[in-house]
Amino acid sequence: MSSLPVIRIRFSSAPGTDQSGRRRSWASGLPILLGVVASSLVLQPLAATAAEGMGAASGDAPRARTPAEPQVLRAVPPLATPDAAVEKALLHALFPASAVDADGHGPDHGTQEWKQARLHIRQQACLNAGNLRYAYNRVDLNGDGSEEVVATVIGPTVCSTGGCSLLIFQNQHGTLEPISRMSLFKDPLIVTSRLRGGWKELISRVRIDAGHGFYALLTHDGSAYPRNPSTPPAEPLQEALPGTAYLGWQENGNGYHPLPCAEKRP
Repeated sequence: MSSLPVIRIRFSSAPGTDQSGRRRSWASGLPILLGVVASSLVLQPLAATAAEGMGAASGDAPRARTPAEPQVLRAVPPLATPDAAVEKALLHALFPASAVDADGHGPDHGTQEWKQARLHIRQQACLNAGNLRYAYNRVDLNGDGSEEVVATVIGPTVCSTGGCSLLIFQNQHGTLEPISRMSLFKDPLIVTSRLRGGWKELISRVRIDAGHGFYALLTHDGSAYPRNPSTPPAEPLQEALPGTAYLGWQENGNGYHPLPCAEKRP
């Protein structure tokens, strides 16, 4: 920034006269002089700030990084055989059922009547959801040697223009338990080899509008993956990470199975 202007003011020791011939002292012009000085002090910093802004607009300031695309090393198609255990896990995750009403009335917990009531409520909710289909893969996400299940469900009540539902299950004592659920999922799901907090980072597409979107990086926070790829803690992918693609849509629809509302015994 340049130095402030130097304003030289010469004061006469002798009083002068105005146009009417009345005597006036040099002090009568002091407010005007002070106004000139104040204007100079204010306008110069504003001009400097404007110049800095023009410099930033012309490219002097650092620009935001452009989102990157992942490197897909290989694509693994969805598993071709339906799985009763996966179907049961999906039904329980998508349609949680309570056999007790808002006033606490209902059958005793754990009884056969309680189990049948929950089964009926879940089945009815599934039927009301319309025609649902699912696809799934198995992949070890945390390096413990045991494969997690990644599954996506498509249908009128679980999809929107932004995507569908993605669920991740972990085998806990012989039962598939949900550990993450994400909305607005756009296939494929890309699994990288980079670990954060003991879990592999995932990549998913995000749709903005027709023909526009970006890839989002999904990092496990110690308890789950982000629930929405378009909002924090998910973030736009900034480097071309390599990975394997899962759950990709097949042109002939292979690997996408009808989700039955009636639970089968695994």
